[in-house]
Amino acid sequence: MTQYDDFCKKLGDKYITDFESVCNDDEYNSKKALFAEMDINQYIQAAAEQVFYYKLKKQLGTIISDQNVNPENRTDVDLYYDGKPYNLRIEVKTPVLFENTEKYKEDIKNGITIHGQQVNRYPESMVARKDMAAALSDVTKAFNGKATERKMEDNKIKDYLEYAQEKMVDPDNNTINVLLICTSSSELPMYFDYIVNPYTGLGGKEPYIAKEVYSKVDMIVLSNCVEGHLDKSFTFNVWDADNYVNFVIPNTNRNPDVFYNAKLNYIRLLFNDNFCKYLASHDKYTNIAGDRMDDRYGMINYLTAEHIMFAPNNKLREY
Repeated sequence: MTQYDDFCKKLGDKYITDFESVCNDDEYNSKKALFAEMDINQYIQAAAEQVFYYKLKKQLGTIISDQNVNPENRTDVDLYYDGKPYNLRIEVKTPVLFENTEKYKEDIKNGITIHGQQVNRYPESMVARKDMAAALSDVTKAFNGKATERKMEDNKIKDYLEYAQEKMVDPDNNTINVLLICTSSSELPMYFDYIVNPYTGLGGKEPYIAKEVYSKVDMIVLSNCVEGHLDKSFTFNVWDADNYVNFVIPNTNRNPDVFYNAKLNYIRLLFNDNFCKYLASHDKYTNIAGDRMDDRYGMINYLTAEHIMFAPNNKLREY
């Protein structure tokens, strides 16, 4: 049984009919090998590429998959478009979901159901690493064997940016380079905070990723489109990218001139951006009793308030 068959079995006939109504390019489907033997993580990666391939094809016409754009690098960008109003080079990444890791499965088998995690990196001058580690250890121990520590996943963002940098060339005024990161609703707040936190985020006081690492990347788009393969209760078409929540996060190291701003506005429209909406009510989602919370907390609140079917806490979802 292939992963596609397994997902169809878990999610029902709607998953199949949704796929058939959107993903109707047999040549592309065969090329991406969605029905081939692969592990669950490879399937989720292929499915995310499918979702956005068909979105862009519907809106722009011809989309090419796996196209080399950097003569010095033999690897390809996942989605490629040449045309008006902009040429697009999009690299798609899907972080492995924690629930699909062997560590998670082993922990559940051993009765460990709580995974404590440091929210993000802080400057050493602000919070010493050893103090943070000690505090996290104390918290997890207090749950009497039902909790353990989970390492931060922020290096995945660094890896993705470096990988995109290798594949791409410096964009001109008519070309947009995008790193598209696709994950679940429960993991999205974590990656969002890694990128935007004011301490070590990409535009923070002491960024943990040097700006040179991603100088060719115009913007990051963070999407929860993986959610369509995890929840059988959705009433919308789970293969239609426009049904998901996307956040277009600009490269704050770019000169915000008229050319870059035009690119940014175009991608915001193309991906139905929620980032501006979140920022417009930032205090509403990050403040509690006068205390400022981190953006992971804020994003959980935002998804729950504005997109209840994607509430990170599945028990709160309304469909």
